[in-house]
Amino acid sequence: MIIDFEESKLDLYLADICIIGAGIATYSILSVLKDTPARIIIVERGSMNTDIEKEQFKTCEITGHPFAGHVAGREFSVGGTSVTWGGQSLPYTPIDVENKKWVKNSGWPISYEEISRYYPDAERLLNLDEVPYDVELHKLQRLPKLDLDESALQCHFSKWSPRPNLKNDLTGICAHSEQITLMQNAYCIQLIKHENHDKINEIEIQSKGGQRSRVKADKFILSAGGIENARILLMSAPLIRHHTFVGKMFQDHPTAQVATIEATNDKKLQAYFNYFFKGETRFLPRISMTSQYQQQEKLLAATAFVQFIPPPGGLFEALKGIYRSFARMKMPAKKEFYNVFKNLIEINTLAKTASSYLVHRRIYTPRSTARLTIMLEQEPITESYIALSEKPDPMGLPIAQIHWTFTSLTIETLRRFCAEIESNFRKLKLGEIKWDAWIKKSDDEIRNNLIDAYHHMSSTRMSHTIESGVVDTNCKMHGVDNLYIAGSSVFSTTGHSNPTLTIMALAIRLAHYLKSDLITVHDE
Repeated sequence: MIIDFEESKLDLYLADICIIGAGIATYSILSVLKDTPARIIIVERGSMNTDIEKEQFKTCEITGHPFAGHVAGREFSVGGTSVTWGGQSLPYTPIDVENKKWVKNSGWPISYEEISRYYPDAERLLNLDEVPYDVELHKLQRLPKLDLDESALQCHFSKWSPRPNLKNDLTGICAHSEQITLMQNAYCIQLIKHENHDKINEIEIQSKGGQRSRVKADKFILSAGGIENARILLMSAPLIRHHTFVGKMFQDHPTAQVATIEATNDKKLQAYFNYFFKGETRFLPRISMTSQYQQQEKLLAATAFVQFIPPPGGLFEALKGIYRSFARMKMPAKKEFYNVFKNLIEINTLAKTASSYLVHRRIYTPRSTARLTIMLEQEPITESYIALSEKPDPMGLPIAQIHWTFTSLTIETLRRFCAEIESNFRKLKLGEIKWDAWIKKSDDEIRNNLIDAYHHMSSTRMSHTIESGVVDTNCKMHGVDNLYIAGSSVFSTTGHSNPTLTIMALAIRLAHYLKSDLITVHDE
């Protein structure tokens, strides 16, 4: 069932489970709980359509390092960021979860196996090809192996979902269920704690027009995103009076384009580093720092990939825009079709592209500029945080204040990683790396050129105790018996991998934990 809170007249809603947010984590949870007898109500602040006023509601106060992702990296609508993201998926590795003795506050309170066992289920939800991530890249590409120093660097790949927009999947579950209700246009403004117990009794919701109501449930799941999860908790002051880590150790992946690669053989460079397909799944080759090198040199995780950027306004760029729209289940804008027809004079330049795809299932981008992009891990530090601002949003609620920062170890990791890439690339004879001028300058200059990757993580981190985090190993909030948190906000440390696959794996893990509890209660 799907309802609009703005059209509702009820003062109170009742459920067994109330989920706040209707994004990727919530869809993952529903994939497990949809066939249980539990009455589930999902409270989503957005609607089925893109909100034309959304930027007013997403804007945060930025007091630390520049952080564009507070607007560009969030989506307040049913389906969450899946309606706009590209669908890139990459699991964490064991070292991403382990305690790195040289990195303070690192490590998860659960084992890698506790996460990785749910990756196959997450991949199925994303319709990804089942090829294991540890398959050697060159074998998939059907190319000779690159001669890298494998003690320092490894070749591997990420996968891109052919259908990354999960909105229709999520609404399909809700529309065909009598037990599950999706309520759109309902803003959660407060989690209300039971006076005499360590549990939440209800939440208060509000529409844009000011209408208020409550939702009572046995269990609540906060699944509103890496920034909003912390903001909602911070707005529920009585609930967190014993907590000191809500919003603390906020993390992202510091990222930058660092160099241009002038290819010796453009076709060969693209064969190794541009996208290729297996079935419907698109693969992106990557070069990453090995766990051995991280341990040996006491560095953070780092990954690199090459972006082959077509000339602006050209035919390839126009076709790429149409492909992205269809992949996200959106009708391309008229302007995108116009751009294709306008550039049909360039059709002869696509001959190599067509040949590369039809013969080898590889993408070849004609007349492109090869830009090397690096994405980095950051240390978990309390100086990087989310708090409440004194500035209100359009509903009069405090917006989030984001103070994102990272240490010199991130910058040192970037320097060392670049040096390893340069020495290895020289041996490969694929081209010459022309570093951007800033990469050779001071730490401050490097810091100024690093941007966020729209990966909002760790604001309600998982820990063994309330003294070092917000949720326990089952994603239940320390000291609160019936509140669980789903999403990247529970990540303890972040590695270099894109977070979505791990978000989904942890959400599926949480759902199985709740399902076992539901079955026990039902049997009794």
